[in-house]
Amino acid sequence: MSNEGASREAQNAIRFLRTDIDAIDLQLVALLVQRARLAVRIGEIKEYAELPVVEPNREQAVLERVEKLRSAPLDAEGLREIFSAIMLTMRRLQTPAVVEAVVKPSAQKKAPKKNAAKKAKAR
Repeated sequence: MSNEGASREAQNAIRFLRTDIDAIDLQLVALLVQRARLAVRIGEIKEYAELPVVEPNREQAVLERVEKLRSAPLDAEGLREIFSAIMLTMRRLQTPAVVEAVVKPSAQKKAPKKNAAKKAKAR
């Protein structure tokens, strides 16, 4: 087989495999959205109960659990990096301002802005 033929064959194989990766990415995004919705709910509860957003013991337990689930070719360090990034994003969703914006976006759009009301009175 010529080098050109091998290259074309390799490109077709890569294209086929990337189609599978794209399908997996769709699943990952759907799962991350589900996880994010749960994180927002947890954030609401933490805000109501005046609990801290960051729970180092919980995050460490998650990292230890996923490390035990790993298999080749993923190594422990790679999984730690991935899940640390996921938990950082989920933690951001649990901050009170974000919870308010995500949970009650229609209420915020309808409510007049305080500064806008003051400026209107000043005119």
